[in-house]
Amino acid sequence: MHKLPHKIDIGAVFNAAPRDHKKYKLFEPLQREFIIDIDLTDYDFLEVDVKKLETCDRCWPVMALAMRVLQRALQDDFGFEQQLWVYSGRRGIHCWACDTRGRTMSNEVRSAVADYLGPRINAASGRMVITNPMHPSLKRAYEEELIPFFSNTMLLSEADGGFGILDTAARQEKLLALFQDESVKERFLDEWAGKPRQSGEDRWASLQKFARHSKDRAARLSSILTEIVFTYTYPRLDVNVSKGMNHLLKSPWCVHPKTGRVCVPVAVDESESFDPSAVPTLQSLASDLDASAGVKEGSDISRTGLAQYEAAFDAFLKKMENAIRGERLREKQAQQAQGIVGATAMEF
Repeated sequence: MHKLPHKIDIGAVFNAAPRDHKKYKLFEPLQREFIIDIDLTDYDFLEVDVKKLETCDRCWPVMALAMRVLQRALQDDFGFEQQLWVYSGRRGIHCWACDTRGRTMSNEVRSAVADYLGPRINAASGRMVITNPMHPSLKRAYEEELIPFFSNTMLLSEADGGFGILDTAARQEKLLALFQDESVKERFLDEWAGKPRQSGEDRWASLQKFARHSKDRAARLSSILTEIVFTYTYPRLDVNVSKGMNHLLKSPWCVHPKTGRVCVPVAVDESESFDPSAVPTLQSLASDLDASAGVKEGSDISRTGLAQYEAAFDAFLKKMENAIRGERLREKQAQQAQGIVGATAMEF
């Protein structure tokens, strides 16, 4: 090859070959997987430094949570079953929803789905906007995923494997600023400064107690606490990627040009144990192949660190293949039924 691409992007299926687009007056996309792109840098409280890969790696639990929440929504709320989740190679994840209905959605429908999956953030308050009563899908995520993660991971100290969002004065101030009330912020900054060994769980409990006992503002403060939990835990989608049918996205199995890591598939039920730092790199793959140069059995992949990730991809392909076969069988049966009806009508 006279050209060596540093990565491969995949786009839509068009009504003509892209290289011939100038020959057609109407050149438009016909199909595209429904794409979800989530980037850790969109979570402003995570203190991610893209120049320091280890800061991205330690935030992986947030991505695992996003995978669980969104897969449940895609399956239960939209009936999408064919989802491939892929580690982006540095600071995020991609989801390829490949169901036929998803691939053929118009840009308007994609926009509606993306907006449904991603509550907006109020620019003035910095909080996610959650209506009351809460939407059933959000309520399900809140009770089953967000609250446990917030309590057991976000509030947990860094020494214990959490994020310690209330462990330092700077982080406390960032969270308290979401109340948009200087008196509340000053009150708790002073209170917590006098209790330096108090845990994040206890500090959050003091906020909850304050909200419950605020006679005139109890409902409003409780609502703010709920929105804060969403702000710190709910997936943050790059909605522009999801809304456009002709948007490009890095292909699975590509090598990230900055990190050298391979963009490997990740099974949702294994996402919590997934370790980004252990993902094979271009250099490690070359070493694996060199070490197994004399081995003739198996494929090249089976002799490298990619073998363990191939299983998730094969499971997705098998499920996708079965779904396509089922669709074709139903179409064939429908055509046959129409033929019988047509023949019967002609007899009369």
